Amino acid sequence: MKAAKPDPKNKEQYAIVDRIEKPRREQTENKNAPRTGRRRALHMTGDGLFMKEFWKPGRTELEAVLLCGNFADRLTEDPAFREKVLSLDPAVKAMEMPQHTPFHDYTVLMHTAHAVDAVSPEGLTQPEYRLLKAAAFFHDIGKPETVLYRTDAEGFLRTGFPGHPEKSAEIAERLLPRFGYAGEELRLLLFYIRAHDMFLSFRRSADPPLAKGRGIEICRESVRKRVETYIQWSPEKGLGWHDFVVLCSLAAADMAAHAEVSYEPPRPEIGIDRAGKIIRHAPPGGFVELEDGAKVWEHVIDTAEAKVARILEIRKICREFDHLERDSEIR
Repeated sequence: MKAAKPDPKNKEQYAIVDRIEKPRREQTENKNAPRTGRRRALHMTGDGLFMKEFWKPGRTELEAVLLCGNFADRLTEDPAFREKVLSLDPAVKAMEMPQHTPFHDYTVLMHTAHAVDAVSPEGLTQPEYRLLKAAAFFHDIGKPETVLYRTDAEGFLRTGFPGHPEKSAEIAERLLPRFGYAGEELRLLLFYIRAHDMFLSFRRSADPPLAKGRGIEICRESVRKRVETYIQWSPEKGLGWHDFVVLCSLAAADMAAHAEVSYEPPRPEIGIDRAGKIIRHAPPGGFVELEDGAKVWEHVIDTAEAKVARILEIRKICREFDHLERDSEIR
């Protein structure tokens, strides 16, 4: 005999109750922040009680994920955890796309996870560290909406993501309030996301040249000009040198999550493994053989270690200007 279906009009058979344990609320200024935690749907049927949990993450749940220290490993090894992360928003799900560039060894999602894990607390307050973890999670979320594909003269597939920091900030501005970020925290998060690539073209004299020229030489004057120009045109008002010191910590984590060694031309791809790592069939260095039999010399154009070193050098300069700014305020 089949069990009778629950009658939705009968409150004894069907009820929706809130989670009893109320989550921790860190922010006090935003009284309209969305509720965190889970809601449980209870259905009373002829076979007994059936409970279904809906994943409705708030700030507490998001920070627990980002601060776990092994975000990338959990995404790879825990299918249930991965599904929860992907269900946050369609924009997060879209980050599973590969990146056909010489600078990335992973999909956008796995690069993001490695960037989150690479954020270091060194030189940061605890609130700054927590904000940078969130900024790292959202910093490339606009890439799927800005991707441009092309094939270069040698037959290699290339991708570009023009304007992705701006698009990422636009998407983050929509999503972050859902996790309880508002006011000053939201303003800083959007700044970190929007500006995370602003020092990408800076180089040292010992670095190999960029494809489009030497780039900008790292020195006090060049860093000062770039920062002052950004402050002048930034939609986030009230920025100071300390904000750029913190920004460099995010940029360093982003660079650390780049390909360990970048080659030009980029190696052809044959697939993506379970961890989201792009599999390339050309050996390191030497010649790359094209489909028509031609051979192209492959050479190293950059390394993740060198990129991180450049950002840390820029952060040191920003910190010097930050000290000068603070001293002038005291006087």
